Amino acid sequence: HTNVKKGDTLFMIDRIPYEIAVAIAETNLEKVSQSIGAGVSSIKVATARLSKARVNLDRATKNWERTQRVIAQNEGALSERDKDRSEAAYLNAIEEVASAEAGVEKQITALGPTDANNPDTKAVISQLEKAQWDLAHTAIVAPSDGIIESFNVEVGYFAGAGRSMVTLISNKNIWIQANLKENNISNINLGNDVDVIFDIE
Repeated sequence: HTNVKKGDTLFMIDRIPYEIAVAIAETNLEKVSQSIGAGVSSIKVATARLSKARVNLDRATKNWERTQRVIAQNEGALSERDKDRSEAAYLNAIEEVASAEAGVEKQITALGPTDANNPDTKAVISQLEKAQWDLAHTAIVAPSDGIIESFNVEVGYFAGAGRSMVTLISNKNIWIQANLKENNISNINLGNDVDVIFDIE
C-alpha cells in the first residue's frame, strides 16, 4: 500500500512519441503560417493554453461529478467547504476553457478575414491542439488523497485504453453502505456500535 496526495504523479506514459507529434504539428503550423504570413508564436501559445485549460476542465468535471455522487449517496459525507471548493474549481475551469478558446479565435482572426477560413490553417491548428492535449495527459496524477491498493505498472508496460492500471482508494471520503432488512431498521439507532467485517482473504 502507498499513500498519495492529490496531484501526485502516479506514473508517466512515455512522452517521446507525443513530444514528436507536437513538434511535427508545430512544424506544419510554421509551414502554413509562413505561406500566409501569420505569426506562429502567438498561435502556439494560445493553443497550448487551450490544451491546458481543457485538461484542467476534464479533471475538474470528474471531481465535481464524483462530489455530487458522494453527496447524493450520503449527504453528510463531505463538508460544505469541500463541496464549494469542488464546484468553484469546476466553474473556474469552464471559464478558463472559454477564455482560451476566445484567445485561439483571436489569433486565427488576426490572420485576416480570408486566411481565418483557410482549411490548411484550421487543420494544422487542430492537429497541434490534439498533440498538445495528448502530451498533457502523459502524466497520470492522483485525483485525490488516498491509498494505492493495486499498482501493476513497470517500465515498458503497455497500457490499453479502458484497462485499469491503478486502484486508488480515497482516505477522505470513506463511507460504508449497509443493506438491511426492513423489519430490522426499527432496531437501529444513531450512535449504535457496529462490527464491520471485510469478506476478503
